[in-house]
This record gives sequence, C-alpha cells and structure tokens, in this order.
Amino acid sequence: MIRIVRKRNQALRSGDGSVGRLQAALFDFGMRLTARRMDPLRHRVASTAGGRVLEIGAGTGLNLPHYSPNASVFAIEPDPAMIRRARMKAGRSAANVHLVIASAEALPFRDSVFDEAVGTLVFCTIPSPTAAFAELKRVLRPPGRLHFHEHIRSSNPTWARVQDAVTPAWKCMVDGCCPNRPTLDTMEGAGFAIESVEHFTLGPWPTRPQAIGVAKSD
Repeated sequence: MIRIVRKRNQALRSGDGSVGRLQAALFDFGMRLTARRMDPLRHRVASTAGGRVLEIGAGTGLNLPHYSPNASVFAIEPDPAMIRRARMKAGRSAANVHLVIASAEALPFRDSVFDEAVGTLVFCTIPSPTAAFAELKRVLRPPGRLHFHEHIRSSNPTWARVQDAVTPAWKCMVDGCCPNRPTLDTMEGAGFAIESVEHFTLGPWPTRPQAIGVAKSD
C-alpha cells in the first residue's frame, strides 16, 4: 500500500511549483548517473532494516525498492515535488510504504513508535541535524537502530579546511548540501552509540570521506 500524507504545522521546503519539480527531476537524473555505485550501498542500508521503519529524507524514493517485505516504511520528505516522484518507486517496493510530507526536525509521530530508522546522504542537507537526531531518538523504541550512509567531515585538518572553504558555494549548487558536517560526532552527541562503521572514498572530492554503518539509540 502507498499512502501520501501531508502533516500540518511542519517546516516544509517550497516544492509545489515548477522550481520544485525541476529540482526533483535534476536530483533524480543525477542519482541515476551514479546508480551503479550507489545502488549496492542503498541496498546494504535499506535491506537490513525491518519492522516499523522511519526513513529520513526519502527524496525521490531511491531507497524504497531496496526494502524487504518484513518492513513497514514511513518515508518522510519535506518537498512535495520529491514525494510525487517517489510514488513510482514506492510501487516497486516489497515493503508497505507510507509517504509522508514532513520535516526531520519536527517528526509528526508519537514517542517510541519505530523499531528502526534509515538515512542515506541526508543529514548534510537538513537545516538542523542536531534537532533531527534528537527527534529520531524520540521516535525510536529502545534499542532502536539507525542504518546510515553519509558523507562526513574529513579527519585530515588540511582537507577539512578545504571542505569549509567550498561549503558556501557547494551548498548553493547542490540543494543545501554541506560537505563539512561532522555527522557522526553529531549523531553520538545526540545519544546514539555507533555499533559499526566503515569509512571509504566515493563521489565528488568535497563529499569525501563517506561512512556507512549502524548506530543504536539506547
């Protein structure tokens, strides 16, 4: 089943008009160009999540076909244009999918209602990742797990300064993406314990290194 739900009183990005539709189409096109490298990572993250699953920043739904039949997925995305493009991919998913127009910083769900969560290349664009992680911790039922794939701030001081320098321009060009965010540190600061993580290089230089893994919400 596919349901699209608009939750009121959320801080939504403007995506109803032609600009939003164009951004969603360009995003989809760019992701298709990198699908050969990205799809195995999406499958690795999404296919291992089961039960009642919350996906943060579903975008155009690229993760949805990778979920297993034992997952009931509530995929949130603040941009209505992205959600509209996600419907077709949701139809190809083995999971029961609910598409929800909502913000990660103000999740429209009760406390402790999800077993697991998924986020892929999303915390770089969320305006307040600290608030988003706090909300995730609130809605996960302990010991809920977050399956993630993110690009992160480099541990090399010189390269980290380069990321800082290019972030303003990169953010404007790539729909708010900030390549210099210490996402794993922010995750741990919000109370998540990283159970496993693998670092690797992939993608444009400002978005290196990347990390894939699982964190537990105690």
